[in-house]
Amino acid sequence: MAYFPVNAQISPHNVALKDSIRLKEPIASKREEANRNVMLNAESNSGPRFIQIGIPTGSAVDVPTILENDMPAVYYFFPRNPNTFWRAGSGLSGIGVLKISEVAITTGRVGYGVNSYTRKGGDKFAGQVNYGVNHFGMQRFDMNLSGKLAKDLNYSGSVYQMFDPGSAKLPFSEIQDRASIYTGVLTKYFNQRRGELSLIYRHSDAYSLSFLSSYAPFIYKGDGSIEELPGLPLGTTNIAPVDGTVTYKDMISGETKSTTFRDAAKSTINQGMATFNYKYDNGLKLKVNGMYSNSDAGLVLTLPTSIINSSDVQSSPNVYTYPGTGSAYTGDVLNRLGLLDRAKINDAFFLAELSKKSGNHNWRIGINEMYSNVDHHASSVQYSQEIKEDPSRLSRNGSEFYNFNTNGEYYNGYESKTALYFTDDWDITPKLNLYYGARLEYMNLDVDYLPYARFNGVYLGATNPSTNEVSNIVNYKTSRVNPIVTAALVYKLAPKYGITGEFTYNVQNPTLVNYAGSQVPITKNSAVPLGRVGVYYTSDKFSLVSAYSMIKKTNYFTRFNLTDPDGSGQVETVGTAYDVQTFGWTTDVVTRPFNNFNLHLLFTYQKPQYKNFDVTAFGNTYSFNNKIVTGQSKILIEVDPSYNLTKDLRVWSSFRYFGKQTANLSNALYFNGRWETFGGLNWALNKNINLGATVINLLNQTGAKGSISGAELITDASRYQNFLMAGQYLRPFTVEFSLGARF
Repeated sequence: MAYFPVNAQISPHNVALKDSIRLKEPIASKREEANRNVMLNAESNSGPRFIQIGIPTGSAVDVPTILENDMPAVYYFFPRNPNTFWRAGSGLSGIGVLKISEVAITTGRVGYGVNSYTRKGGDKFAGQVNYGVNHFGMQRFDMNLSGKLAKDLNYSGSVYQMFDPGSAKLPFSEIQDRASIYTGVLTKYFNQRRGELSLIYRHSDAYSLSFLSSYAPFIYKGDGSIEELPGLPLGTTNIAPVDGTVTYKDMISGETKSTTFRDAAKSTINQGMATFNYKYDNGLKLKVNGMYSNSDAGLVLTLPTSIINSSDVQSSPNVYTYPGTGSAYTGDVLNRLGLLDRAKINDAFFLAELSKKSGNHNWRIGINEMYSNVDHHASSVQYSQEIKEDPSRLSRNGSEFYNFNTNGEYYNGYESKTALYFTDDWDITPKLNLYYGARLEYMNLDVDYLPYARFNGVYLGATNPSTNEVSNIVNYKTSRVNPIVTAALVYKLAPKYGITGEFTYNVQNPTLVNYAGSQVPITKNSAVPLGRVGVYYTSDKFSLVSAYSMIKKTNYFTRFNLTDPDGSGQVETVGTAYDVQTFGWTTDVVTRPFNNFNLHLLFTYQKPQYKNFDVTAFGNTYSFNNKIVTGQSKILIEVDPSYNLTKDLRVWSSFRYFGKQTANLSNALYFNGRWETFGGLNWALNKNINLGATVINLLNQTGAKGSISGAELITDASRYQNFLMAGQYLRPFTVEFSLGARF
C-alpha cells in the first residue's frame, strides 16, 4: 500500500516509523488518500474514524466503507457493524485510505473508504504478537503465525481478542466491547509463482454495549458550552440502569419477552473468502476475488429522548415510583428509547478485474457482484430512570417499560448490484495527465415491509385499535440502472507545481434499510455530484494541495426519532427525504523543515446545508431549509507533528479541531468548537520488539458533541439557558500502552 499510517490501533512494528507521515507527491496516487490517520479514532477503540466530507454519509451503506481484499466487509453497515469481525491487527498486511472517486467506482458508495489486505503466509515461519492495555482496564491481544506447509503451499492463522470495559463501568457487564475473531488462510502458488490462490475462513463472536454509555446528562448553558452535573463526570460515570435487563414485545410474534442488553447485542459471523491473482507474460494482470458471510447480528440502541425536571414530575399525570417498592419518586427523570435490532444476514461479493500498463495508459476493467439478503426486525421500548451514578429504573404508572414497538422496525428481502467498471490513468503529454473511469450498475431490490403507523404493542399482523388497520406485510420490487463517472485532470505548469481538477457523479438507489420504518420511503434515486479544482506544489521538503470543492446529495432519505418540543415526552418516528449540499475550501500541507521532523497541516472551511427539508410531526410542519447540517463543523483543522529523537525512538502528536457544531435540526442549539488530541511515543527496542504509548484526549478536554437527543425540533433557544439535557460527550483522557513482537 502506498500509505500506511502508524496509529493507536495498529502496533508500530507493522510499518517503518519513517512512513507514519510520508512526504509524498500529492498527485501520485489516483486511488488512495495520503495523510489520513484513519485508525486514530477519538470515537472508539475498535474501528476507523469517520472523515467528514460535508454531507451526512454515515448511513447504512455509506462511510465508513471498510474493504478487505478489495471487497466490502459488509453490504450494510447497520445493524451489523463491520467491527464485529473486522479489526486492525497482525491478521492484516496493510491498510490504506481510498479516495471518494475510487470508492464510487469500485463499490458505488459515497465517501472515503478503508481498504485492507489479509496477511498471507511466506516461505519462512514467522510470528507476530501485539498486546495493548489502557488505564481503564482494556486489554487487546492479537497474534499471527504463518509459514510453509509444502512447496508453494503456505499458511497463515490469526486470532484477535478484545476485552474493553469502557471508561464508564457498567454494573451488569464487566466488558462493554468484546470481540473474539479467528482467521485461517491457505495460499497455493503455481506456474513459477505467476499465479496465486488463497482460501480464507473467519469466525467471530462479538458484542458492544457502547450505546448504553455513550450518552450522558449535563447542563446546557445556552452559549454552546456545557457544565457537568455534580458527581457525574462525563465519560467515567455509569448512567445506565444497574440491572441491564429489558422487557419488550417481539416485533414478529407480539410475545412479551425479557433479555439482557448483552445478549441482545451479540453477533456471530462466519465468513469465507477466496482470492486469485495471475500475472501474464505480456504484463496483463488478472484478479478474481469472492466472499460469502452468514451473520446472526444484534445491536442495541438506547437513546435519551427527554429529561423531565422535578417540577414537571410533580405536576404530571404520570406517577413515577421505584419498582418493587411502590415508593414515590421525586426528582429529575431521564426518558430513554431502546431499540433491540436482530438480523439474519447473508452477504455475497464477487470481483473480477483485468489491468495492464500499455504505453501511456494504465487501465483496468472489471465486473463485480454485491448481494445481501437481510431478515431484520427491531423491537422498541421506552423506559424511565433516575439521573445519578448507577441509577435505578423507574416505574411509570406501574410499568417499568411502556410504548412497546411504537418505533419498531421490520424488513425482509434482498438487494443485489451487478456492475461493470473501468478506469484509465492516461499520460496525455509529459505535462498533462487524465485519470478517468465509469461504473454502470444494475440493481435489483425485493423487500417485504410494514408501511403502517406504529402503535403501542404492534407486531406483524396486529390490528391498530384506533384505525382498525391491519399491519400485514407489503412487498415492493424495483430494478434500477445507476451510472457513476469520475475524472481527474492534472496539468504541470512546472516540474514542481500545477493545477488539478476532479469530478465524480454518483447515483444511488433506495436500499433495504429505507424500508424499516412505517413510512413508505421515497422511490427516487439520489444523485451525488462532487467537483474540485485547485493547485499543488511539491518538493523534497514541502508539498501543498489547495482546492475548492462542491458536493451535493439529493433525495437523502432518513428517519428521525423526534421528541415533542412541547415537553410531553412523546417520541414520533418520521421518515423524509431532503437534499444536502456543501461548498468548501481545503489546504493540505506536508513539510519536513529540518531533519527528523515531519509536520502535516490540514485546513478545511465548508458550509454544509440542508435543502428542500420539511418535516411534519406532532401536528406541525417544520422547515429546515438552508440550516447547517447537525453535527457538522464549518471549520476543520488537523495538525500532526512528529519527531525522531533517534532512528529507533519517535514522538508524535495529532491535534484535530472541529469548529462550532449545530446540535439540533433548527440550529437553535449548538456546541462550541473542540479539539480532539492525541500523543504518543514509539520505540523500536530492537528489530523484533516494539513498545508504544498513546494518549487520547491529551489536553483532557471535557464537553459534548454531535446532537442533543430530544431537542431536534426546538426553535426557541431562550428556554434552554442552564437547561438539563442529555447528549454525546468527548472520550475521556485515556492512556494506552502497546507491545509488539516478531519472531
